[in-house]
Formats: sequence, C-alpha cells, structure tokens
Amino acid sequence: LTDTWDTNAEGESGPWISDHNSKTRENLIRSVVWYIEQFADDPAKTVILSNGKPAVELTFRFEVDENLVLSGHLDRVVEYLDGIYVMDRKTTGTTLSPYYFEQYDPSNQMTLYSLAAQVIYQAPVRGVIIDAAQIAVGFTRFARGLTYRTPDQLQEWLGFTKQWVASAHAMGHAMAHETDERPWPMNDKACHDYGGCPFRRVCSRSPGVRANILSSDYEISHWNPLEAR
Repeated sequence: LTDTWDTNAEGESGPWISDHNSKTRENLIRSVVWYIEQFADDPAKTVILSNGKPAVELTFRFEVDENLVLSGHLDRVVEYLDGIYVMDRKTTGTTLSPYYFEQYDPSNQMTLYSLAAQVIYQAPVRGVIIDAAQIAVGFTRFARGLTYRTPDQLQEWLGFTKQWVASAHAMGHAMAHETDERPWPMNDKACHDYGGCPFRRVCSRSPGVRANILSSDYEISHWNPLEAR
C-alpha cells in the first residue's frame, strides 16, 4: 500500500496511477490479497540456504566457460512434493488454460532458472513451478503449472547457449573490425513480444536512416547484468 502511494515534487500525494487498463493499483492490491488467501496452505516450502537465509529474490551468477558468465534473478526456490523447484510468478491477460503453460516448455528462461538453482542449491532441481495470475478489470484468477528439466536437457541447453554466444562474439568482432557491413542478421520473429521491442521503429525504417534515429531518439546506457538487485 505504501509503495503504491506517490508523492510528487510539490509534496502532493495520491495513489499510483497506472497507464494500463487492468494493471491498476486496485487490481494489484486485490491480486496480492487473493494470492495469499488462495495459497495460504501452500505445500511449497521455501528452501533455507546454508547461510541460514531463505532462498527468495536470489541474484545468481556463475561461470560456464572462459569469459562466459550467466546471471539473473530467481523469485524463489522451494521444496514441493517430489523435489526441489524454482518458483516463478507471471501475470497475463490470457486465459489460464493448458495452452498458456505450454509456452514454458521449452523455454530459454525456465531452463536457465533450473540450471541456476541447481548451481546455487548444489542439488538436483526438477524444474520450475509457474504461478500465473490472470489479471482482468474485474477479477484476478490464479493457476499453477510445472515445467520439468532433465540433466540431459540442461546440458544440451548449455551447449546451445555457448554456440549462440560464440556466434554473437564473431559478429561483434566483424562489426568492430568492419569486415562486414551488416554482420548482425535481423531477427524479426519476437519484435512484438512482451509489449514490443523499443527498437521496432528503428528496424522498420530504411537502413540508411537508422543511425540518425538512434542518435536523435535514444540514449546509450551500459547495462550491467552482474549488478545485484
């Protein structure tokens, strides 16, 4: 409640105003309350790490190859029924059917989470529990799905990841040394996912004007994936 109450530069205060028709302050508070009520007796129990801290909001980073470090954040690691799982929470406007959960198998994100939790916990991790919340104007609905990863799948994914990174390094090297004018191929399959890529208006224009758009409409910010939350 406190975090969603804003105070402006003039000292005036009021509720946070959302620019989304369903992800509003009222719906956020309602969703949190209903989630806690629905999972009050949840059999998923938070793992306690060797340092005595609960495995929640974990920032992970681990080296998998020379000059290759994987990093990110886990919501929670839990003991659930038959083993250890990562728990991840998702919000969506989509109906929570089996079709919704199919998108996480396979899933680059969920495979990385499974691998990261295994490195952190130093024990086999079965996969990821996905607690999804369907947010609508007048209601919030919850559903839980599971996606599993075998050790062979984790190793296969890690091998593919190394190949993708090696390819990116090769393209970056070509660009830096101007051995190729266009070393980075455009991949337009995911341009509209997750609300849309912020560079869509650049890629949709003719190649000759893109540099001007980038310099006038964007600021360079160096992302540091190793920075903890």
